[in-house]
Amino acid sequence: MARTPPIRVVTARELRAMFNNGRYWQRAKAGEYRETIIRDGHPSAPKANEPFCTRSQTIIYRDADGRRIAVVHQYLRQDGTLGASGAPDPKKLWHEAWCTKLAVDLRRGDGARLLREAPHAAPLRRLDEAAAARRPRLRW
Repeated sequence: MARTPPIRVVTARELRAMFNNGRYWQRAKAGEYRETIIRDGHPSAPKANEPFCTRSQTIIYRDADGRRIAVVHQYLRQDGTLGASGAPDPKKLWHEAWCTKLAVDLRRGDGARLLREAPHAAPLRRLDEAAAARRPRLRW
């Protein structure tokens, strides 16, 4: 059974640099890696700013032995070109015995993991702070 590699969290800029320096997309286009679409759907129109019938795809690259190499996201336009930057956007990269993935950026709304782990069962009392200040509940 294969061991899970340790996870290293990096910024989007660092992950793109590693992906580009390793020439993973070019190697996938040359047939060195097998591409498997793991998600394919329509992007949200205002956020993606892509033409009608553009596909939002998440793709995993695997080597000849079936080992994961990278997970990327891309917008595939109807004419076969890639939207946004014109290249896949890496999300995870198995590189030098590490699983490298993006850091969570709450300002962009990518904090799904943190949102899932947030305490959802906390009791909600006195949500109106102005009313709480005007009518305090004092106990002796």
